[in-house]
Amino acid sequence: MLNHQFLEDGEYLSANFDNVVALGESTTRITQLFLKFYEHLYMVGTVRQLSFIFDNAEQRYLKLLTERPKVIASDPQQFIASYLGIKRETLSRIRKKIVL
Repeated sequence: MLNHQFLEDGEYLSANFDNVVALGESTTRITQLFLKFYEHLYMVGTVRQLSFIFDNAEQRYLKLLTERPKVIASDPQQFIASYLGIKRETLSRIRKKIVL
């Protein structure tokens, strides 16, 4: 069982894995949609992992700022820092440096 915490109101959908597999087996188009979705998830995860290997904290922050400015504007610093794999104090120093 997973524990989910949402930062804002929205809609949450869940499904039984066996039901999803059965749905995919029933229609080729659904299977193709699932494969595209999983491919997207894999690519996003791989890009994120490579960023942790090759980019420093400031570069990761700048990428997030460029790619998802609403996250930077709306989410609490502690969550942004956690997502970037840094401490909140480090995030504050990075933000202060970039503003100057």
